[in-house]
Amino acid sequence: MTMKIAELRAELASRGLDTKGKKAELEARLQALETAVLGADGADASTCIAAPAPPTKTTVAELRAELASRGLDTKGKKAELEARLLEPETSAAQLTAELRDLKAKLAERTAKNEAKVAEHEAKLNALEAEHEVKLSSLKAEHRVEVAALTAAHDATEQRRRLTALTARCGGGCSNCGGGRNLLCEGCRG
Repeated sequence: MTMKIAELRAELASRGLDTKGKKAELEARLQALETAVLGADGADASTCIAAPAPPTKTTVAELRAELASRGLDTKGKKAELEARLLEPETSAAQLTAELRDLKAKLAERTAKNEAKVAEHEAKLNALEAEHEVKLSSLKAEHRVEVAALTAAHDATEQRRRLTALTARCGGGCSNCGGGRNLLCEGCRG
């Protein structure tokens, strides 16, 4: 079967080969590929070199219509259009794999962050407990200081009253015989 130049170029493009040159060159290039795939004796050599995908019987117009229905670019050669139709499927699989990886990373980071939060909460609780102990200690010290100051104030107040009473009494009264008795009503009065 003889192929037209456009068909030869489309076939070469679908197999990833150079599409430039005259018809004889294009046929020779395609024949060399088939010889490499099938071997010189016609036996299948696909174990050495993978055979490219067979050309599709879909027309360029059908390919463009399918690309348009998917919202993809409709410009280019048949091989490019076919490749473009395959891209979204590959991309969807890649996106699914990437999404799965991202979810795994997110779960790992979330676990690490939760561990850090728990660690920080434990430290915070320890600091709060330490603060409570220090605060209780400070309150106790404050109570002791207040008690000491109150006692000192009371003693000072008592001395002041005693001095005032002694000054009023003048060293003696008729009731107590001049003994400066604080229990004496004459000395207090």
